[in-house]
Amino acid sequence: KVKDGAMSNTFLTGTVSKGLLNGRTEAGSDTENSKDLALQVMHLYGDRNTVSAFYWDGKDGAGDAGGTKFTQDITRLALVGNQVVAKNADVLYGYLDGSDDVNLAGVPALDSKSYFLELDYTFREATEDTGPLTAVLRYDRFRQDNYNFATATAATATAKALTLGLAGQESDNLLWSLEYSKIQGGDRLLTAELKLVY
Repeated sequence: KVKDGAMSNTFLTGTVSKGLLNGRTEAGSDTENSKDLALQVMHLYGDRNTVSAFYWDGKDGAGDAGGTKFTQDITRLALVGNQVVAKNADVLYGYLDGSDDVNLAGVPALDSKSYFLELDYTFREATEDTGPLTAVLRYDRFRQDNYNFATATAATATAKALTLGLAGQESDNLLWSLEYSKIQGGDRLLTAELKLVY
């Protein structure tokens, strides 16, 4: 629809599928009744703003703990978006919440939460001969519960990273990027990439 001279669109999709078990028969599982539900909504508005949400509820039967087969109920909820804050600057954001409920006595539900926040600034707009030149500043944080079946203990791991990057397109066929990341614990990673596209 059009409001105040600006276009906006909203898309909604939903699916129900057989699920990750794919009809396999495993002791103690309700394989034949396994269904995965996925819902997604996306909203486009303004110049180039977007926000979307995703929900998934399903079952996985690939687990094996000391010869004991098990299934786990899996839930995921995600939110991602892009917001224009200035002519050449965008803020990107995302959040993911997950839960794995293992169908074994004594095993707690395993949760995970992660999010990122990113600022993109375009120094050079695209022209007939070259593509844009963009700088990126990004923060990531990830927290995950883990379970050790051998020792029957649960623990939570957290990882954080700060990334500074630069990416450009010098012609229709030449793209490059350079990234420097500092990961929690002092690890540092420098990545350079050059792509020839035909």
